[in-house]
Formats: sequence, structure tokens, C-alpha cells
Amino acid sequence: MKLKYAMILTAMLLLAPAIVSAADFSITSSPQLTGKINEQYNYEVIVSNPENYALSYSVDGPSGMSISNSGVVTWTPSSGGIFDVEIVVSNTTDNVTQSFQVQVTGDPSQITASAIELGSSTQRRGELVTTTYEITNTGSWDITNLEAEFVNVGTAYDIQISLPSTTIPAKSSILASVTAQVPMTQDSGRNRIGQIVLNGQSNNVVNTQTRDVFLETQNMLVIENIEVTVGGRRERMDSPGTIRREAQLGDRIEIQLRIRNDFDNIELEDIEAELFSLDIDDADGQLQTLRRLRAGRTSTDLRFDFILDDDRLELEDAPFELELVVFGIDENNARHGETWILELDIERQTRDVRLSRTTLTPTLVTCENTFFTVSTDIRNIGIRDLSNAMVQVNIPSLNIQEFRRNLDLWVGDSSRVNFNLNIPRDARPGQYTVEVYAHPTVTVGDWTDSEVLTLQVGNCPTDTTEPTQPSEPSNGIIVQPVDNQTPIVVGTPVTQPTTSGFQDQQLYIILLGAIVVILAILLIILLIKIL
Repeated sequence: MKLKYAMILTAMLLLAPAIVSAADFSITSSPQLTGKINEQYNYEVIVSNPENYALSYSVDGPSGMSISNSGVVTWTPSSGGIFDVEIVVSNTTDNVTQSFQVQVTGDPSQITASAIELGSSTQRRGELVTTTYEITNTGSWDITNLEAEFVNVGTAYDIQISLPSTTIPAKSSILASVTAQVPMTQDSGRNRIGQIVLNGQSNNVVNTQTRDVFLETQNMLVIENIEVTVGGRRERMDSPGTIRREAQLGDRIEIQLRIRNDFDNIELEDIEAELFSLDIDDADGQLQTLRRLRAGRTSTDLRFDFILDDDRLELEDAPFELELVVFGIDENNARHGETWILELDIERQTRDVRLSRTTLTPTLVTCENTFFTVSTDIRNIGIRDLSNAMVQVNIPSLNIQEFRRNLDLWVGDSSRVNFNLNIPRDARPGQYTVEVYAHPTVTVGDWTDSEVLTLQVGNCPTDTTEPTQPSEPSNGIIVQPVDNQTPIVVGTPVTQPTTSGFQDQQLYIILLGAIVVILAILLIILLIKIL
């Protein structure tokens, strides 16, 4: 029995290297399981070969699939579907097999093309213009029966396209040639003159693509430069862009254009310059005109100006965009001109509040109606939120001073503030200055905006009671007045109390009252001592 076990153990020891070697010889790579029509499929087979045996590879798969001596599988599928693949790797003593399936799909064929761009900034009128035009097939099937047609293009352009082929292979492009005539009436700059429609068939599907056609021609009315004045400081700009100087609210902005006619012998007429702005209402829509500009001449007669009114600006939209459009007409009624875009920024403080829509209601008060209201909007135009803004109203001549404190204002926000006030009844008639101040903090001297209003105080009504008719004096004669005037009495006058006597009576009453008060105080002191 012991001999039997010994023989089995000896056999296992002898076969162990072969068993280990067979277990280590294997394919360790994972295959690519998807592919695209007309795109190359690649898969590198990796083998565990610890004994470093010489290897050989073979593949059983769809038509056209092959494997190199180093184990790289290549294939360009021509149709879609699911394909079985089996790879065999052999050494001198053994072989290993890997089986899998590859699913092949295709991209739908699609005609891809850009807009057609004809001409340039130097293109003259009355000439023939030519360009090449690329048409691409981005799909996995060929596009056949390709056609091209121009639509909505005027006959004056006589536009033509020449296709080198009516077939575009999958994942390929062709270059077509496009020619057109530039009319003498063509406006300058880049203008859309129509469209091109491309049609083709692929995999029993019709493909259509529509693109715009543009023609650019030479411009002979140019903006040579502009001068911008911001708050009194002038700056010259030779091209569109950002105005270097930042403006402040309330600044006057002035823009002067210098334009040039680049024709040698053609006069430009009916020249217009227009200013547009979506941000600044006072600037938007301003129009300046010039009747004519001779060939080779320049002009500085076109000017604009406006004021930056903080009541009508959304400061959060800064910098503000200004669009300058200049155009004129040549002898063929072709339009020439340019457009410049300028940017204007606003200088903003950390803490800054402004007043707007400040009103005084009513503007006239009397001793019978002494109440009036001061109303205003306070707006945070700074770059920091505020939690203790303040509005102050002063009427120095009436010793009136009122505050609204601790106003919360986020950046760009505004708040309506009302003051209900009344004048003293003994205020003299006349005009009074009402001062309104906006403060970013509760510090009285720290104000950033103010407004001055005028309050009118009227005369108080007087006693208009009709005088009674005097009784006939015993020793006098009554003379009746002419035109219903007050009668004139001739004779012994009636004695009336004088003003000085009335004042003496008032002084007597005051002295008597003072004596009574003093006696009362002395009596109280005496009673306290006795008790």
C-alpha cells in the first residue's frame, strides 16, 4: 500500500511543471466589442507566455478581418450587424482560444457645409468674384446624387456652382467652385444675398442642407477717428473699443466723428450718423446728417452729446455700450459706411447714495394749512451693500431738521422716503429753502448727494368785517362819501382808546400776577416753618 502512494506522489511531482505551464499559457486581453462602418477596427491580443515559447496567431471572423504575427487584429467593416470572431494562439505544445462578437453600427450620413463667403473688404464692384466651397459627408455611408441650387439670389449676381462629383464618400469631403458677379449697386460690407440648398441620397435616405450666401464689398465711407470728451477731458480713438476715462454721474459726454470719402472721383451724399444705446436713454436714437462729402475729403461736422443722468441708468449694466452707425450713398445708390462699438464705464465709489424724484407737496402753505410733505428716492449706486443709509431734510430759516436713519439698501436698490412736516404758525410770509441730503452712513457730514427745493409761505387772511355806520353826533355834520366810500365825520370826534393805554393795561396785569405768585410762595414757606 505504501508503495502505491509513493508511485502516485512521484507521478504528481513529475507532471506538476507541465500542469503549471498549461495553466499560465492564456489570453489575458479583453477584445473591443463594437465597431463603426467604414472605420478601422483594432484589437491587440495579449498572451501570458511564461515559458517564452514561440507563438502563432490565427483569426476566424468576418470578411476582411486579419491578425498580424504580433497579434494585432484589424478590420474595416463595410456594413452593420453582429459578427462572430474566434482567435487561436498556439505554442509548441498547446493553444488557447478566445471567442467573442463585434457589433458594428454606422453614423447616419449627413451633408455638412458652412455658409458661402464671397468677396472681401477690398472687393470692387462690377467684377467677378470666385471662392472654393467645401461640402463634407460626416456619415458612414456614401452620399450620391448630390445637387446644389441657389434660392432668393438676385439675377444680377449671376451666381454659379461647379461640383467636382455628385458622390461624396463616407467620412470625406469635396471642394466645389462658386462664382458671382458683384453689381455696381451692391452695398458695402458683408451682406446676405441669398441661400444655397444641397441635396443628396444615402442609405435610401434624402439628406438636405441649407446655408446662407454672403457677399462682402469695399467700403468707401470710413470713420477715420473720433474724439470723446468725458467730463471735460478729451480723448482720441482711432478704432472701436473702450473709452479710457471712466465717467461720473452727471458728466456730459461729447462725441465728434471724423469721416472720410475714399473715392477718387465720386461724391457721397445723404450722409447720416446715428447713435444707439440700450443702456443710456439720452444717447439712444440721436441722429446727425451731412448733405454731401466730396471725393477724398474729410469732415468733422457730425457730433453727439448727452448727460449721464443717474435717475435713468441701471448702473449694474456698466460698462455701457454705444453703437455709432455712419452711412452715405454713392452715384449708383450703393450704400457705404461703418459701425463702431464703444464702451463707456462708470466710476463708482465704495459707498455712494443718490437722490431722485424729490418732490415738495404742496409748494405753498399758510397759517391755516401748515402741513407739507417732502418725498424722495434714495438709491445705492456704490459697490457695497448699506445697512445704515440716511436721508436728512433741513429748513434752516425755520429751525427744522429731520432724519430717516438706518435704511437698508442693497447695491442698485432704491427706497422711497417721506417726511411729513409743518411750519410754525408764526412763520413770516416768503420763500424758504428746503435742503435734502443723502448719506451712506448716519454721519451727518458724510453726504454724497443733495437737492434744494423752495417752499412758499403765504400771507394769513385778515379780518374783513364791514364797519358799522356811526351814530349821528350831537354837534357834528355827517358828509356822505362819494362812490360808497366810508363816511367822513365833521365835528366833535369820538374819543377812542389809544394803543399806549392798552399796553399799560397789559403791563399792569402782568405785574399784578407776579405779585400774587411771590406772595403765594412766601405763604407756603411760612406754613412749612410753623408746622
